[in-house]
Amino acid sequence: MKHTLLYTFGISVLAIATGCKDVQSNDPYIHQMEDSIYKAFPTVNRVSIEVKENTDVLITLGDAELYNAPEEQRNAATAQLAKMSVHFFEKNNYLDKGTVTFVAEENTMNVKPGSEKVYNMGLEPLLNQNGK
Repeated sequence: MKHTLLYTFGISVLAIATGCKDVQSNDPYIHQMEDSIYKAFPTVNRVSIEVKENTDVLITLGDAELYNAPEEQRNAATAQLAKMSVHFFEKNNYLDKGTVTFVAEENTMNVKPGSEKVYNMGLEPLLNQNGK
């Protein structure tokens, strides 16, 4: 009984100290963001979004046109996806970092190993603006 009380007290103090968020399922937000991505990037044919352990956002875009576009275009897309990620996921998660992976394969999950183009979203400045 004494250990349970101490454990419960410790969890309560930890939750208060870390600024407790109401962590919920990200599924509805993932679907909303997918819809927004298809509207913002009309050449995208495949989207995969994962919020790993409520801290890391991992996005994969299957889009041959964006994959083959100039570096600046992928950087701009990554910046836009970072803003979208903060908008959709920051309230219910403890976001820390995120990546966008561009692949040429639009209709399959089978990607040629080593062909991915991976970009860091750089969420830190966006999160700091929102008071993290």
